[in-house]
Amino acid sequence: MDWFSFLVGNVLSYVAIVVFFVGVPLQIYRWMRVPVVYPLTDFPAPKTAEGAFIKVLLDTFLFRSILLKIYDATVYTGKWTDLWLGGWIFHVSLALIIIGHIVGIGTLGHQFTILGVSPETSLHMSEFLGTVSGIFLSLSLIYLFLRRFFNPLVRVMSDGIDYLIVLLILGISCMGNFMRFSSTYGVEYDVAQRWIIGLFTLHPVALPDNPIFTWHLFLVEILLIYFPFSKLMHSCGIFFARWMITNYDPKKVMVFDWRSKVCEWKGGK
Repeated sequence: MDWFSFLVGNVLSYVAIVVFFVGVPLQIYRWMRVPVVYPLTDFPAPKTAEGAFIKVLLDTFLFRSILLKIYDATVYTGKWTDLWLGGWIFHVSLALIIIGHIVGIGTLGHQFTILGVSPETSLHMSEFLGTVSGIFLSLSLIYLFLRRFFNPLVRVMSDGIDYLIVLLILGISCMGNFMRFSSTYGVEYDVAQRWIIGLFTLHPVALPDNPIFTWHLFLVEILLIYFPFSKLMHSCGIFFARWMITNYDPKKVMVFDWRSKVCEWKGGK
């Protein structure tokens, strides 16, 4: 095992895990501590918690705020359609890949046996869905990168780190796709599972002798380390923001204690 494989498999892996699983909750805690001195409700707002919850789900998973720009008062405007389509495909593909990695590696690709299919069929289904999701992820990232680069309005709002993030995730996706299509550099489920078990039981094993997998993992670790300090935290923050502008309670007011410098809600349901 060379020094780079050791660094990626035995050092950066633990750094990435600690930074990600400590940094993300700390960032969320910081948001929860920020005082909201007046209601941020976006009207018309649901009058019940159940209605607010449903609206949050629609806003989060269907990108409702962008859809409202596309359909202004039920009239199709055509504006932002490209952003909604590219962004939705990207997020759905990424979610499927993350879930597929967790479930697929955890069950060795046999997760679909609960549907009554054979382990071999389940393995083929897992590989097929992973391949399709990976292709759509890469294509959507390429499209969003080109849109950011060639659209004058989007380009003027972008900075260097925005391009780097897209390229980082694109590099991870392309390497993953390459391993799926390559018989030489492919990684079996049991090999990945053995390495992950060794990592979390504090008995790390050597990475497979596969440079593509090593670089794929390295980019994932860089992404996890950067995640808590980046704009990618919107994946967590959107739930807070959507809830604040959706959940309306006219009896609830914010009271600021000048001595303790603490704001808190008083009254309400």
